[in-house]
Amino acid sequence: MSAGDQGVQINLKVKAECGNEVFFKMKRSTQLKRLINTYCDVQSIELNSVAFLFDGRRLLGEHTPHQLEMEDGDAIDAMLHLTGEWSTYEEAALARAWIDVSEVGDTGNTDAFWRRASNHFHAVMRREEYRMHHQLNSKWRDLRPKLRRFNIIYNNLYNNMDLNEVDLLDTAHDQYCMENDDTFDHMAAWRVVKDHPSFCSET
Repeated sequence: MSAGDQGVQINLKVKAECGNEVFFKMKRSTQLKRLINTYCDVQSIELNSVAFLFDGRRLLGEHTPHQLEMEDGDAIDAMLHLTGEWSTYEEAALARAWIDVSEVGDTGNTDAFWRRASNHFHAVMRREEYRMHHQLNSKWRDLRPKLRRFNIIYNNLYNNMDLNEVDLLDTAHDQYCMENDDTFDHMAAWRVVKDHPSFCSET
């Protein structure tokens, strides 16, 4: 590929483990850190929680499509690291599974409930069963109170302060940290449940 091709635009896609794809158009000479940062912003995930791979090699922000000899339409794989034992995407999938099963009228903490939730969770993850239903139950018992506390803070600020969304989230996060002596690292799961009646009714 000649040096003159570096100014030509190229279409790339970033593919998540679940199969979701986000499309980008950029110059071959543009560093990939712009694509990486934009993807993380769009997906509401932390930069240090995901690795980007092309042909099995980890990408660096300083790389360019020209350097990596990328072709139009090439795919970049986004692989989430684990947050403890759970990835941010898994937390969001668990929240989605809880909502899906709750919507059919079962909000109890029963073995049958979590078996159904397990089916929904693994369908979202597009994987064969790899987490037992009791593991989902245990994780949700830990995660739900954190989501509830953040949701209460967010809604109180939303109803009482005239802030844009960015400032609102920043203020809510700061208040959560101050009140709980801990950071709130579960934005993906919170975005799933924050407006759902079966979750809000608990707050």
